[in-house]
Amino acid sequence: MASAPSQPDLFAPAAEAPRIRTEEEIAYTRLTIQRIVEPYYGAPRLPGGLTAGTVAEIRVGGLCNWLPEPEGSETRARFFAEMDRLYDLEPEPSDESGSGAQGPGGSRAAPWPSHSTRRSARRITSPHLRIS
Repeated sequence: MASAPSQPDLFAPAAEAPRIRTEEEIAYTRLTIQRIVEPYYGAPRLPGGLTAGTVAEIRVGGLCNWLPEPEGSETRARFFAEMDRLYDLEPEPSDESGSGAQGPGGSRAAPWPSHSTRRSARRITSPHLRIS
């Protein structure tokens, strides 16, 4: 009886080759990032509000992973610094919103975290941004 050909180990770590992006992909990524960040640079207030700003941060943070280094890290850091400036210009959420939100023990709680809390959370969860 003939023996079966040897099968590769199914549980061995896969050999990962780094994905090389084409110049077209990189150019399209740059254009997409430019279109997202354009309204934010130099804006007197946060365009579109907190939700739109958060979505822009998430999109730009992910798209910067497609750019070659150090361009990706620099673009991400520059945009996050601009977002910090815009968040600082926004008034902090207040309890006067009338939402009636109750915290533990019946205390009134703000419906969303403060801007400084949002920035801290972003920095903690953003492994690609190196803060010195």
